[in-house]
Amino acid sequence: MFSGILSSGVPGRLPTSCGSADWNKSGDALEPISDLASPAMSLSDFYYQVAGFECSSLHLFGEHLDGPAMQVDLPALGLDFAVPIFFFEGTADQPTPIELAEQYYEQVRAPHKEFVRFAGGHHFIALNMPDEFLMELLARVQPILATSTR
Repeated sequence: MFSGILSSGVPGRLPTSCGSADWNKSGDALEPISDLASPAMSLSDFYYQVAGFECSSLHLFGEHLDGPAMQVDLPALGLDFAVPIFFFEGTADQPTPIELAEQYYEQVRAPHKEFVRFAGGHHFIALNMPDEFLMELLARVQPILATSTR
């Protein structure tokens, strides 16, 4: 989907090593990426948002899911956090299956932690379900911020 947009893009504006990563074709749609009808979103903004996702996907996850992000062992990095932790997960997330996120969540120790599920949501909850995401963010995080000491 994105490679057609990128291949017809402005020459010299994107790193030539950026292209389409395999997991983007897995069916875990990013749509809607952005609301093109929004007066705050220009066609150029849309193009560079898509290009950024493409480039990040390739460099973080690798062309064949062999990139540096795929090598990270989160539990090995530590499970104790001194700050509140919130997990916002789509139940249909393919790059990060909800079952794996739940397993990690159960191991994490923090002064406050919450796991928020978005039924039918994919990997980019803030883009796919912006209204629901904002409501959950405000309902769960804002009260913690209000009670925190500075």
